[in-house]
Amino acid sequence: MAVTSATIEWGGVRVDFDSDAVPDAGVRLVLLDVTGWYGGVGVRTEKTDRVGHGGWAGRAWRTGRSITVKGHLEVTDPRERDRVMRSLSAVLWDGEEGTLTATVDGLTLSCPVKLDGEPGIVPDGIASATVQLPLYSPDPWLFGEERVHFTRPVEAGVGLVFPLFTPAGVMSYGSALAEDGQVVNRGDADAYPSFLIVGDFPGGFRLTVDRRSVEWPWPTTKTAPVQIESAGSVWIGSANVTKQATLREWPRIGPGRAVTPSLTALQGGDGWCETHHRDTYI
Repeated sequence: MAVTSATIEWGGVRVDFDSDAVPDAGVRLVLLDVTGWYGGVGVRTEKTDRVGHGGWAGRAWRTGRSITVKGHLEVTDPRERDRVMRSLSAVLWDGEEGTLTATVDGLTLSCPVKLDGEPGIVPDGIASATVQLPLYSPDPWLFGEERVHFTRPVEAGVGLVFPLFTPAGVMSYGSALAEDGQVVNRGDADAYPSFLIVGDFPGGFRLTVDRRSVEWPWPTTKTAPVQIESAGSVWIGSANVTKQATLREWPRIGPGRAVTPSLTALQGGDGWCETHHRDTYI
């Protein structure tokens, strides 16, 4: 495993570790390892003993991910060491969530993280120190960069063309617009994309992904787009309107699978669907 870089970001601040770090103003943060990037995720399940041998076990659920970023601090001016050590001691100091992004073997993934213990920052020379930052991600998944795909409604572009007597001498109802392409999950775990439906649909719409549909039978306008979260919710702005959807078959994209979202206007109208997707790994 070749860990090449790791970045921790929170509150507009970022700390960069790099396996080939070049001194920046006389300071180097050399990345040694990111433990827990592979593995790092436990399992919890309900277990009940039988009267005889053995027992019963419920479904196994993944726990959060335990991660430790290990590095080495090197400075050219010994007086700078204590200042940088103090800054590293303040990583994720407020207890709020940040983001860890790491590149391993050319694959860049990220996850939400919080501080999960005492930062280990120990001098090992007059101009250097070892660094260990224990982190915890409440989400077991690692995510690739976000990609956005656009889908127009089924039969979009189909309608009576005026004037009736076209140069071809016949009436035309246009031609259906082709789909914008498949959404591919290159990861090894189920992905739960987000869908933003923007447009004017007087009778609402139906979104179908791999035979799973979410139906919204209410007027939809461009000024109030509807957001469908595959994890199981529907939103208009900051309002949770999940209960108003009459069909709730939450879509997901399996590992290594490709799907093509389909948007249907229930009573006419026009608009589009933005699929916001990230490859998902564990």
